[in-house]
Amino acid sequence: LLLDTAADTAADTTADSVAAESPLSLPTELLLLLPPPPHGGWRCAMPQPPPAAQWLQRWEYPPVRRAQRLSYVVSALLPTLDRQRLLAAASVRERLQLCV
Repeated sequence: LLLDTAADTAADTTADSVAAESPLSLPTELLLLLPPPPHGGWRCAMPQPPPAAQWLQRWEYPPVRRAQRLSYVVSALLPTLDRQRLLAAASVRERLQLCV
């Protein structure tokens, strides 16, 4: 049984407020792949997508294509990732699983 203490709650609140104040800094290539915000909005602070992202959303850029591009672009953020294995992966799912 896990009990939530006041210290844990305070730490969670502090972490949430820090995350809300300083959104992630991501390369433009990744920001272009952000999906449209959910109907209720994002649960945490998100970086502003570049103007080109609006063009992709307007033309309903397919989610599968977005995932495919992400599966290759994410290697730029993970320098220790074996890029040869990434290129040899047979599917988008397999490439994304290599990244996590």
